Amino acid sequence: MFSGSYLKDNIGHEWINLFESDNDGYCLYLNSDGTFNKNRVTQFNKDKENGNGNYMLMVKNFDKGVWQVIAAAKLEKVAEKVTGENIVGDSVKYNGVTLKSIFSGNATLNKQDVTFKAKEVKFPEDSILISQYKETKGENQDDDDGCLVIKGLNFAKQSLRQYVNDGDSDVYKDLEGIVKKVLGSSKFPTKVSPSASKIKPTTLFEVIHKENDELMYSDMLKFYLEDEDFARHFIEKVLEVSLEGGEYVERVDREEFNIDLLIRTNKRLIVIENKIHSGINGKDKDLKTQFNDAKKALEIVGPQKNPISKSVTPSQLTKYYIYAELLKQNEPNSYFILCPEYKENEIKTVPEYKSFNHSGVSVYNIVTYKTLYEKMLEYNGWINFSPDRNKYWSEFISVMERHTMKSAFDYELEQMRLKFLQATQMKK
Repeated sequence: MFSGSYLKDNIGHEWINLFESDNDGYCLYLNSDGTFNKNRVTQFNKDKENGNGNYMLMVKNFDKGVWQVIAAAKLEKVAEKVTGENIVGDSVKYNGVTLKSIFSGNATLNKQDVTFKAKEVKFPEDSILISQYKETKGENQDDDDGCLVIKGLNFAKQSLRQYVNDGDSDVYKDLEGIVKKVLGSSKFPTKVSPSASKIKPTTLFEVIHKENDELMYSDMLKFYLEDEDFARHFIEKVLEVSLEGGEYVERVDREEFNIDLLIRTNKRLIVIENKIHSGINGKDKDLKTQFNDAKKALEIVGPQKNPISKSVTPSQLTKYYIYAELLKQNEPNSYFILCPEYKENEIKTVPEYKSFNHSGVSVYNIVTYKTLYEKMLEYNGWINFSPDRNKYWSEFISVMERHTMKSAFDYELEQMRLKFLQATQMKK
């Protein structure tokens, strides 16, 4: 569900799956043109007569090769033209608005908006992730990330829908187990609320397609960190580094020795590496080379000791650490990785981070955009920027919100949901 460029400017028809209609219970969308293979219809009705269940498991992309379960449904009947039981957009309503009206603004209109009627639809109590790619030994099992690996499952890549029957043995059994677990939940779709929902206005950063640009976020942070009050708020509230005994920020640099943000106080250095979609890199040089590069950049000569353990896996993190330690002042330096909420676990698993944080040297602490976002909102209450900094403040906070979610896709998904709900308010 919720995949493809069509959704950028159109309301996804699959949103009806996640709400109860006004008068027809649960109506589910699957096929846009109303066709449903006659053999599948025959099998569907045969299964129903024999007391066997027909189910729909709804998932969305969570990460590469990983899907998150959104909902599960026990299907009651096929509602498509093969059976002669068409359910058309004029009869099904949400908040008093017909499907035909809700989707009237879409670039392409479906011949039919409903494929199934469902007896029940439920949401999972807790997050359920499934994958087809990761290797497992023996039976299907949860991997280290709590993701259920289903061996032999091949997700459809083009049609974005597929059918699994009990002849597929283990795969069917595992998927059926997930479906029944979800249907045992107490969470179910509700009818559309009459209250209007607002879609967030597009920010300047989204207009110029910089919403996922690490450089933009680093540049903007430097811009605001040049304000003395905000710099102190950022360091003490976001990074949780105490500035005491007359300590103050002297300057903030971008890309010094390739460091995204280097904050200099009169007592220490604070190194910040900003990661959104890129990974930890710079693995092409060993520790000795990194040490010599740092000395050369600082024009230091002589027998200085490399401040890092040989057991650390070389990367840009070690490069920045060596450079900052050669400049060390009175207080210990502080090291951070700033990343989206959805990237934190990924960073924690890479050897360049793990080896560094178990080597006895100073630790790179991870700070998420969620923390940054919340603390910036908190600062908003007593903001006193100059006009040039105040100009983009609210838009900068707004564009950052997408990186506070557990999944990279969750922000876009929420905006799609609001677009559907808004259509049920405006088109009566």
